[in-house]
Amino acid sequence: MSIIDEFLKQHPNVRLPSPPAIAISILDETNKTEPCFSRLGEIIGSDPGLTTRVLQIANSPIIAPLTPLDNLDKALARMGLTLATNIALSFALIENFRLKPTHNFDFDYFWRRALTAAASANIISTTTKHHNDNIFISSLLQDISILGVYIACAENHEKEQPHINKISSLVEDYTGYSHAHFSTEILEQWGVPKSITQPIRFHHQPESAPKNYKNQARIINLASKLSALLNNNHKVKKTEQLQSERTVRKKYHPNTARSQ
Repeated sequence: MSIIDEFLKQHPNVRLPSPPAIAISILDETNKTEPCFSRLGEIIGSDPGLTTRVLQIANSPIIAPLTPLDNLDKALARMGLTLATNIALSFALIENFRLKPTHNFDFDYFWRRALTAAASANIISTTTKHHNDNIFISSLLQDISILGVYIACAENHEKEQPHINKISSLVEDYTGYSHAHFSTEILEQWGVPKSITQPIRFHHQPESAPKNYKNQARIINLASKLSALLNNNHKVKKTEQLQSERTVRKKYHPNTARSQ
């Protein structure tokens, strides 16, 4: 029994959010033996909001095109199949989790933190010559369980809606698992491949990650801290946490730690 099944068995009134139809279509196409680039374009193009989001990223410093990309076909061609798919899937999943204004959850703050982490991870991976097309989506979705469990709490009235500064501990308090582990389980249940989910699972303990996911987990770990620093009011503590060159080099740099 998966931890999701175990959790739902313990909380029979809870219904975790499901992925939207467009996200399922994207996953179905990309999980084929030979994904069709034109078909992927058709799926993304069927959603004007998603198309706009993809074009915004395609024209951002993350992709840094030499000339503006003014249509979806050009944007997808510039980004390549894997990156284009991951960016589209990221936005499709995140946008599906928007809450009603009455909910005590700052979605814009959550989204800002997620997007900052994703952009930071992309820059770090490129700068350190460990670029990976999956790093953007892994960083963007690393905290998806926090949002999913919060919605489950709010919509099913299982417990009082938690205050925003207690959100980080919500998943563990409610499920008994870390939010990194639970995010991994949710995404894998939706059909998201392990190449995306496993770095998420280990991003708080990157040295425990399997060798082929260790670099990505380290990058996500550092990107998450940078995002917190840029978006959090408690900047002094975060700055001190990142200030030590030795700590950053030894724990977070994707290259093997140099001898001290």
